[in-house]
Amino acid sequence: MERSVGNPCECGLDYVRGHGEDEKYHAKLHGEYSRGPKISVLARLPSVAIVGDYSFHAIDSSIPFDIRRKIAHVAMVAQRSIPGPAGYDGTVTEDDQRIYVLATKSHAIAMALTALDSYFWSLVWGPHGAIELVEREACLRRGPKVARVWVAANYRRKGLATSLICEAANHLGVDPQALGWELPLTAGGSAIVRRFSPVSFSGCCDAFTLREVLSDPGA
Repeated sequence: MERSVGNPCECGLDYVRGHGEDEKYHAKLHGEYSRGPKISVLARLPSVAIVGDYSFHAIDSSIPFDIRRKIAHVAMVAQRSIPGPAGYDGTVTEDDQRIYVLATKSHAIAMALTALDSYFWSLVWGPHGAIELVEREACLRRGPKVARVWVAANYRRKGLATSLICEAANHLGVDPQALGWELPLTAGGSAIVRRFSPVSFSGCCDAFTLREVLSDPGA
């Protein structure tokens, strides 16, 4: 069988097609990307709420570290197909990192990462998807931001990301429109933010990242 090198997949894996071990590894990772990773502890973890047919889990500092670390695997799955760091390994610092998960039995089908931030830039949507700055100085306050949102491929276009953010905001005790959003945004991230804030929103990042975002109309 002819082997081709460097076949990137939407799941984030670049593998050798036709190579037995690569194909087997790809099947495993693509299954997690499509159906969500199986995390056995989810089936035993009490849910905070029910969203449609799915259980909603809030993983914060009240959850033991060994459980947080296992559930953090869904963040690694998301990181394969979304640019940037995983952003969560179960560790909780003064930034109060939390991971919110929608699950069906033991499969994590969607997740949102949140944390506290201190710099909130006032931004508006410009023409052609551009992001424009309203105030030259960031608003200095301590509040929650959404750092990452991911939904398994088989469960997309069902409004789960929106429902997940609403439940996360409720658990955080804030209105969804009061959330900050970590920059830069992916195309999918921009679409989610627009659903909650079609005119203006708060972005969280350092000044260097902000300059890059403002100079890139597609950011």
